[in-house]
This record gives sequence, C-alpha cells and structure tokens, in this order.
Amino acid sequence: MNKSIIKIGSVYAHTKTGRLYRVLMIGHKVKSATKVVIYEQLCESFCGKFPKGSVWVRDHNSFTEKIIHNGKENSKFEFIKCLDNLDTKP
Repeated sequence: MNKSIIKIGSVYAHTKTGRLYRVLMIGHKVKSATKVVIYEQLCESFCGKFPKGSVWVRDHNSFTEKIIHNGKENSKFEFIKCLDNLDTKP
C-alpha cells in the first residue's frame, strides 16, 4: 500500500497530460472505507468535454502510484505547489 502524503489545497500536475489539479479533500468510500482524493481541475480539458472547475475522485493509491512515462518512473501526480487559501487560483 502506498502511504504517500497528499497535501490538501496543493496543486498537482498529471504526469502524462501536464494538466493541473488542486486537491480539495481526502474522503472515504461508503461501503469499503477506501481512501479517496477529491480534486478540482484547474484548466479546461483538451477535448473541451470537462470545464475548468470539474471535480474528480480517485482512489488514494491510484493518485499516488508510480507510473512509467517516457521511459522513466514518476508519480502519476507530481506536487507543484502549496496554496494557502483554497479560494486562490494559481
């Protein structure tokens, strides 16, 4: 199990797409109590299907897992910066 610490209110970049997301909170699934990360999209998706501000939920282990990208092992989401105020846009 991956025990990486997720910083609430911080901005992360998706390694494969480069899109930025802000972590809003950590939660748990009702039936399984699996830890999840709830995060907000900070830019419109490339296809335009999901607007800036869309909210996503991903299992904590999936958010923090290591992936191979361009031949190198990286975190799926890379920490970019910490924001002091959740209402502040980067």
